[in-house]
Amino acid sequence: MWCFKVTQRCFVVILGLALLGCTSLQFSEYDQVIRVQTEMPGAEIFSGKKRIGTTPSFVRIRRERAPSLWLKYPNQPAKKVKIETHYRWVESLLPSLLFGAVAPLAAGIDLWTGTAWDLDDLESIPLDGRPPLLAEHRARLLAVAPPQAEDVEASDWGGKALANEVAQRPLVKVLPFESTLGVFEDYQYSFENQISGRPRAELFSDLKVTHVVESQVTGNEKKRIKYRVVNVFSEKTEDEGEFEVNLPQRSIASRFGLFLAGLVPNAVSVDAASHWLQIEREGRPEHKVTSEPLAGWMGQASKFLGSVGVSNLIPPRGSRVFEPHIRVVTTASFQASEYHILFEDLGSTEGKFKYYRLMAAIGPQFYLETKLGIFYFEALGGAGYSVLRWNSGQLDGELSRGTFAAAIGMGYYRYLSNRLALRAYFRSVGEDLRNWDWAFDQSFKQDVRTTGVQSAEAGLSLLFYFPEAGRWLRK
Repeated sequence: MWCFKVTQRCFVVILGLALLGCTSLQFSEYDQVIRVQTEMPGAEIFSGKKRIGTTPSFVRIRRERAPSLWLKYPNQPAKKVKIETHYRWVESLLPSLLFGAVAPLAAGIDLWTGTAWDLDDLESIPLDGRPPLLAEHRARLLAVAPPQAEDVEASDWGGKALANEVAQRPLVKVLPFESTLGVFEDYQYSFENQISGRPRAELFSDLKVTHVVESQVTGNEKKRIKYRVVNVFSEKTEDEGEFEVNLPQRSIASRFGLFLAGLVPNAVSVDAASHWLQIEREGRPEHKVTSEPLAGWMGQASKFLGSVGVSNLIPPRGSRVFEPHIRVVTTASFQASEYHILFEDLGSTEGKFKYYRLMAAIGPQFYLETKLGIFYFEALGGAGYSVLRWNSGQLDGELSRGTFAAAIGMGYYRYLSNRLALRAYFRSVGEDLRNWDWAFDQSFKQDVRTTGVQSAEAGLSLLFYFPEAGRWLRK
């Protein structure tokens, strides 16, 4: 029965968070990157009185119902160009309909803030006058995308070799592969995944390049790299080629090191949650007790602070396809709670138990990436260290020891910006029965006959995403 109630509570929390994600409260949805091109390059782009670029260019525009830009060549009056918009049926209206009576509120917020609209690119805009003489001879600035390869190591070495190869060509400047790799991976452009659509435009906007080099690495000992140079504004291939390169011999140790680097947590989390214990006793019904404020440690706030820790998140941008995936994740967390426990059949004595647990865990996670966000389920096993203190008015005591535990979790998260994410979650941990059984026996001065103890949390997390640690270890 308690599992059903917990599932109900988690479902309500997840739906509420999804509602927030659907509306303009997701800060990253306030603006959009669009491509602006004129018939001849070199026109200045203005948003109001602010100059934001020169055509062709990717520019970031605040979403609204009828936005516009001003374009002009030197010594010519500016021309106002209206940007066509389309209602975001999938991202705005459709998710709002899932919430019944509050759907008009969610959709209304999007309309009021302008986030309900998608903006079209501006293509081949005609203007009076002529561009500056140097505009038609714009230098080519290239970034090398992670090559598609059998593994991340082959992709990294292939990218470095490709950057050196392309840099030999005249009239081009190639950005260092190591400096741009993190930008590509932030957009989920990796050795096994390319991207398309709007995330691709946002990627090129961040890179501030004119061309991108996309490639594929094949072969065994001697690798063949086939590449093409793509104009980021027209998406046309302007050059292509292939060459062979001998990559360094890969050892089992290096492959294992790369695997470990991929397990490094990439987000710090602070949880606001309701947490409780579920106690099973021999011949007695299940006993549930919720957490109380932990005196001397954040006061009343500790009642709602589930835990702090680190987590593994999917990067904030990607294809957003509706399909399941599986991966291995690692987590670590610290929890501090206080429980007031009274077993009616054992008399009127109330036991007060302060519980501190530091736990690190690893295991498989199944996740589904959608336009609403990422839904996940995970089953983890871990080790840690716990401190359990008790005071029943009759006997004080403390037990501290290393522990092993299994945990299951489920939830949903959505990015509010490139670095911040909001998560609704439920987590259940099988506690070390020896610790609690000993603590109960000592506190109540009799054999409590505990057969099982589980702790659980349900609430919201604020997460800060930082993938740099894993990339540094990979290098």
